[in-house]
Amino acid sequence: MGYSDYEPQLNKSFTKWLLKKFDWEIDPGWVTWTPGVVPGLNLAARSLMPDSSILVPTPIYPPFLEIAENANLDGIPTKMKEENFEYSLDFRLMSEKLKPETQAIIISNPQNPTGRSLSSIELDALSKFVLENNLILVSDEIHCDFILKNSCAHLPIIKQCPSLKEQVISLYSAAKTYNIPGLRCAAAVIPNSNLRDRFRKVMTGIVPSVGPLESLASIAAFSELNTGSLMSVSDDSGVTRFDVSETGVVNISQNSGALGLPVGTTTERPADPKAGFTRWNTVNNAMEIYTGNEWVEVITDYFPNGSTIFNSY
Repeated sequence: MGYSDYEPQLNKSFTKWLLKKFDWEIDPGWVTWTPGVVPGLNLAARSLMPDSSILVPTPIYPPFLEIAENANLDGIPTKMKEENFEYSLDFRLMSEKLKPETQAIIISNPQNPTGRSLSSIELDALSKFVLENNLILVSDEIHCDFILKNSCAHLPIIKQCPSLKEQVISLYSAAKTYNIPGLRCAAAVIPNSNLRDRFRKVMTGIVPSVGPLESLASIAAFSELNTGSLMSVSDDSGVTRFDVSETGVVNISQNSGALGLPVGTTTERPADPKAGFTRWNTVNNAMEIYTGNEWVEVITDYFPNGSTIFNSY
């Protein structure tokens, strides 16, 4: 009996996506996987020193306003400047709101709910503000695929401002782009090893690892963005088949809204399986996942808290 580990495949698909989309190559060791961006933001707050405070530019996605309180910290809302319905960070006001114990600033970029994507000039100014005040910048970049103006482009803060990388936690997810918010999986990019260790320590024993279906969905999404290989073919039954390189085949029924896995007997398993392959075994009447070394059966109904265990054959 053991647990399946999708982290190598997640890291590979995610880092390849960053390279293709933003021409940004990162060390896979910088990445920590969490069950969603909002949990990642809360973990970032909990990794700060006790009794510290956090700047929160507003308007903002409502859960941001609860993050400091959830961590028993002091949240400091600071209004953004608004001119002709265009919002921008108000560095003068943020400087006035700073306290000696302020340790961090949390932003979303592109910004939710205003839709603003920070320009290179704004990011450089933000970097200067963070460095001068010795802050940690926590940046939610989940909406980076939703840039509608041809004249705009999302700029990852760590790439745009490399001098800031030791003071940044950036969060990404495929959940918004692919409309899979229920499959909670997010990447926290943390170049600073000490900050990353604190972040991971807060997770230990409390935050569950990302589940197999969430992992597979994110691998498929980031892989499609890498290669453009997500091909859909509909048949008369209303089933659309998606062929995804490195992840196998997924069927989505347009009529029932169900996600259908490949089905077959034990002897019909793929001849050359890759880690992460998932299928329904008709002999055992169970979902099974290939770990890279063996096929394991997924059992989900035995624990009241919804825990999943993996049973080796």
